[in-house]
Amino acid sequence: MKVLYIGESSGLGTGYGVYAYEILSRLVRMGYDVCELGVVTKPAKRAWKYVDNGPTQEHADIWDKNPKNKQGALKFERTLIDFKPDVCFSCRDVWIDEFIINSPLRNHFKTFCMTTCDAAPQRDEWIDILSRFDGVLTYTEYAAKLLRSSGLKVVGQAPPAYPATFIPNREEARRWAGIPKDAKVIGMVGRNGPRKLIGELIRAFGRSNECDYLYLHTGAYGAWDIPRHLQECGRADRVLFTYTCKCGWAKPLTYKGNKLRCSCGGEASMSETNTGAIEQSLMPKVYSVMDVYAQISTNEGFGLPVVEAAACGARICGIGHGATEEV
Repeated sequence: MKVLYIGESSGLGTGYGVYAYEILSRLVRMGYDVCELGVVTKPAKRAWKYVDNGPTQEHADIWDKNPKNKQGALKFERTLIDFKPDVCFSCRDVWIDEFIINSPLRNHFKTFCMTTCDAAPQRDEWIDILSRFDGVLTYTEYAAKLLRSSGLKVVGQAPPAYPATFIPNREEARRWAGIPKDAKVIGMVGRNGPRKLIGELIRAFGRSNECDYLYLHTGAYGAWDIPRHLQECGRADRVLFTYTCKCGWAKPLTYKGNKLRCSCGGEASMSETNTGAIEQSLMPKVYSVMDVYAQISTNEGFGLPVVEAAACGARICGIGHGATEEV
């Protein structure tokens, strides 16, 4: 059987990217012929076929005309013709995927979607898109019940799991971060997006003396103006961010702007979880710095960092609604 996987690239350090790598690796081990239509970045060599969705000179004039081109729409039909899949499997937010079920080649393959479902009710247009897939999978029982109540065919749940390499090593991690062993550290891993509430977390840290450090593995640019919130916080000298360089150097530091000069002569930057700048093998050390992991997003479809942080010995503080509560 030939399976076309569509989603964020398996080369990313995001929850979607990590999950994509695990799914694709397992499908290959089971003997499936697999092709990945990857969005955002091209990974290192893989054991399966890979189609890079990035723009080419041929498509430069139309790349920005449809926002879904960046999500795979531009190269989807060509990939169908070349690979001829039996199944198309999408693993991401459902609003992106209407071009899959509207393909003129739709009768030649089955479609399955693994969708995030973070709160109720789901929008009518999302339910409509999901109803046109041959089957839907979810990360949680919460999502399965919610979608079944809307009449959708949910074929099962497949929650992510942390890799076996995620083993706590608090002493080594604290030395790496330059933080005393007995200091209390609260932390968070995620993109600088609106729902992640990074600014609120910084300000809450400033109002409390219960924790000695706040450690944020995030990017400088995004929804929240980090320098402004640090200034308002009053404890900027106790808020750390991961800086990384392509040479392999990585270090938690107080805010130095987006970039700083590395000893190798290159530029180190604040780690975005979606750039691949920090190797996945280093993430256990990032989590092991933390005593408490705070997942205070307004909503999450699953929240893989919660599972990874718990595996590395951190206690979890999460929101009390939606899918995160089940996790």
